[in-house]
Parts: sequence; structure tokens; C-alpha cells
Amino acid sequence: MMDFCIVDAFTDKPFGGNPAGVVFLPEGGSFPDDAFMRSLAAELRYSETAFVRRESENEYSLRYFTVTDEVELCGHATLAAFSVIFGKQDAGASCLAALTKAGRLAVEKHGDLVFMDMATPADISVIRDGAALKEIYACAGLEPSQGAEWPPEVISTGLPDIILPVASREALNAMRPDFPMMSALSERMGVTGVHAFALGKAASSPQEETVAYCRNFAPLYGIDEEAATGTANGALTWYLHKRGLMGGLARYVQGEAMGRPSTVYGRLSRQDEGQAGATGGGARVQIGGSCVLVAW
Repeated sequence: MMDFCIVDAFTDKPFGGNPAGVVFLPEGGSFPDDAFMRSLAAELRYSETAFVRRESENEYSLRYFTVTDEVELCGHATLAAFSVIFGKQDAGASCLAALTKAGRLAVEKHGDLVFMDMATPADISVIRDGAALKEIYACAGLEPSQGAEWPPEVISTGLPDIILPVASREALNAMRPDFPMMSALSERMGVTGVHAFALGKAASSPQEETVAYCRNFAPLYGIDEEAATGTANGALTWYLHKRGLMGGLARYVQGEAMGRPSTVYGRLSRQDEGQAGATGGGARVQIGGSCVLVAW
């Protein structure tokens, strides 16, 4: 017997943030047939639905389906699932493990927030060619002159996305993407979609907070716009870190254009090479936020 719930992730208020379907499978059982999980996700019509199976006291396997396809990792659905797990009295430890197709990731509870490790950051490409820049900004409904001083990059912390800097919050809010064009571009470049951001405040010291406003588009996977995106904001955390714009914590405001405001927290810590959880260069990227159980 499967248990199903609806959780709003990256918000502390019901019907805010990004909703996810979470399906808990019987312990010791198998994952359903792929076609069944894909069909159930399409029926539920959330951007992603997580299927969760407990493997041991502190380990859980997760698989994620959009309305059209399986994806290797979904940040908001992971946090949604573990917020429920941590909320159970028998959850035990404050640090658990998510076993995903993107790897084994630590998930931690810190007060009212749940943080999860991102996959090792991968720098895939930097986009500087004039024709390529024009095409990428055009699919977002912008001109290259509306970009910021930094180039777009394709980065993955679980899923590859185009990180697209925009000069101002006003330009970000005015974006009107060409979704067929963006889908074709995403397929050709092998990315999930486009994560556009306008920097609100860059930290000038490790004690300060970085603020950025974001919009995320993944029409290739049936998601025209998403209210909160864990993997893409993980990639943005790495992008900002490389440019010296990250403090100890980043706060990403997303979903305003959809009427579902979300708050996503990103942080990056330094660790010794080879230490568990460390990523390239000894950096560990984590994404976190609050979650609200809406229905069970």
C-alpha cells in the first residue's frame, strides 16, 4: 500500500513555495513500473513527484518524475519528502541519506529548515560567443544588453542548467520566454532549462547574506516556470561562489511572478579534500528551506 502526501517546499505558509507530490512505498518492496510512476506523476501534475522507499534506519532511496520524464534529482521534492520523514517521531537522527541517481546525498535538519547536499558541482561550459549569447537571451525574451556583467554558464549540481545573469530585478520580472525556442535550445545543449537571476545584494564578508531574485524555466520537461528549484539554485550558489559574491549564506527569492513566493537558502562550506560530502576544491554546496505538509 502506497502512502501519498502533498508538501509545499521552500515556504513556511501553505499554498506558497513549490508543491511536490511524495509517494511513500512499502518498506522492503520494489519501485513500481516506470510507466506507472510516470503516469501517476502526470496525473498529479506537480512539477515533480518523488517516490520514496526506506532502505535502512537512516537511508532512503528516491526517484523523481516530472509530468513527462524521470529526472536524476529534484531538490524541492527531496526536501518535501524528508520534511515528512523528520516530522515522524521515529525518524531518529537529524542527518539522513538520500540515495538518488545523482548519488548519495546527506539531508540534515536544522531547526525549522531542512538542508540537503547537492551533487558535486560540474562546470560544463561558459557562453561567450555573440551568436550563442543572442540566442540564449532571445529565448528568455531578453536582449544580451539586459544581461549582467558576468557570462551565462552551464553548471550542474545534480542537473545541468543554464545560469543566466540579468541586469536588474525589473528586467527579470519582465521576461516573456519563447518556450518552443527554449525547449529546442535546452535539448540541443543537453540542459534541463534556464535559471535566470538578478543579484539583489552581494555579500562583502563571510558573515553577510547574499540575496538574489530568480526565475526558472524548463519547458523541455513540461515545466514552463517553477516556483522554487533546488538543483538550479545549487548551481547558482556555485556560480556566485566562483565570482566571490557568496557570503556564508545566500537567500534566493523565486516564484514571485507565479504568485507563489519561495525562499531558498544556499550555503557553501569548505572541507578537506577527500572528506565525506566534499565537492571539487573542498567545497560542499547545500540547499535548504522550510516545508509545509498540506495534505496526507
